Amino acid sequence: MQIKDQAPNMLHFHSVVAVHRYSVRFDTATYLAACKAKHPGYYANLPFYPEATVCFEIEPAKSTEHYHIPLLLSPYGYSTYRGS
Repeated sequence: MQIKDQAPNMLHFHSVVAVHRYSVRFDTATYLAACKAKHPGYYANLPFYPEATVCFEIEPAKSTEHYHIPLLLSPYGYSTYRGS
């Protein structure tokens, strides 16, 4: 299952991103609750990670590049990387 949550304040494709430290918060509890509804025996009553926060910095030379931050989520863990 793939979830694409595009927030109303998301930057658009041709935006120049300011050099800065950014933080993205993923509401994993809502997603995991939907998973539990479909597979009640596999998911816990309360999610182990109700949210995941990813912090990253934009370098001056890379402020015009595309940034994609995927979150790989399982019931008891997550990981992230800079996507392409």
